[in-house]
Amino acid sequence: MQTKLLHKQAIIHYVTPYGCCLTMCGSHSKFGNWNPLLALRGNCKKDSFWYIDTEIPIDSPSFEYKFVICKEDVNQVPIEVLRWEECENRKIDFSELKVPNGKHKQKEF
Repeated sequence: MQTKLLHKQAIIHYVTPYGCCLTMCGSHSKFGNWNPLLALRGNCKKDSFWYIDTEIPIDSPSFEYKFVICKEDVNQVPIEVLRWEECENRKIDFSELKVPNGKHKQKEF
């Protein structure tokens, strides 16, 4: 049986110091299992907007995550945590996304 995926794009405006990146760290292995050094790295585009375009596996009832600022090496690999997002964990409850025809609604980050 193939795992269903929920396509999401997060767009975050955050000015990071030179040599740092924004990551999306969470409760799924694709997002590092809460290890920010293994988390999904964003791509910084114009004017300090970070984009994280991904598909979240819907193989559990919910998914929790936070954004984390990390120092990175010359290869753009996170090597040190500088700051965790200072709020409760963000959560996507997949049971809220299901609609009668079996498809999934889009949900904003």
